[in-house]
Amino acid sequence: MKRLMKDIKLVGLFMKNAVLIDMEYRAHFLVNTLLSIFWLCFSILTLKLFFYHRTSLGGWAYEESLLVLGLFSFFGSFIEGVLEPNVAKLVEDIRFGNFDFILLKPVNVQLIGTLRSFSMKKLPAMFGSVIICVYALYQLHYMPSIPDIALFLMFFTSGFLILYGLWVALIATAFWFIQIDSIMEFVFAVFETGRFPITVYPTPLRLVLTYIVPIAFITTFPAAAIIGKVTFHHACMALGLAGIILFVGSCFWKYALTRYSSASS
Repeated sequence: MKRLMKDIKLVGLFMKNAVLIDMEYRAHFLVNTLLSIFWLCFSILTLKLFFYHRTSLGGWAYEESLLVLGLFSFFGSFIEGVLEPNVAKLVEDIRFGNFDFILLKPVNVQLIGTLRSFSMKKLPAMFGSVIICVYALYQLHYMPSIPDIALFLMFFTSGFLILYGLWVALIATAFWFIQIDSIMEFVFAVFETGRFPITVYPTPLRLVLTYIVPIAFITTFPAAAIIGKVTFHHACMALGLAGIILFVGSCFWKYALTRYSSASS
């Protein structure tokens, strides 16, 4: 517990530092806020076009699909604002030998290697995504019950853990490859499938996006949970899968550390 509190405090210091850096360039932050609003509106317009000649998409109404889009935008902003900035930083540190100094610090190496850089300019997009979800629920005239909210929180937590576990494994490949941009582009392309409900895809692809590359547990299932479309069994499955992915990602990170050759060696 003491170590966990130390890690949380460390992440808090990283976030505080990121806020101070981004606030030095307020005009840049404002421009990025406006761009985030624009892209959110564009995403909504794109989804609206799909419903121009139909009333449902894979069995989901427009407002229900809007929930999926809101969650997709939220987690997409989380990737771009929290996870992605650490990739370039870690690659740079490995190439120039600065990672040696991280290994010497009395802290969790995985934590400082994967969660030390933040981009606060994605924060408005995350707030905008929350507004989209609230608006979708309002349009559905649906008030989630306490069990619905509990299931949603379970899926929402699972989504974070799944993303982080997969990202830890992705970042660990930097110990072998000088550039991992192509791998990141592939990951972003796969994540784009979460923009729509999982039921719009053919059954084989649906199985892949649920159990092999679990994008469905990040966007579709949380949206289904908040409107009472899934059961507690699915939520337990999501948490179990998230735990497995996080464990495997951490193990792969530890193995990758053994392949690191310091600048002094």
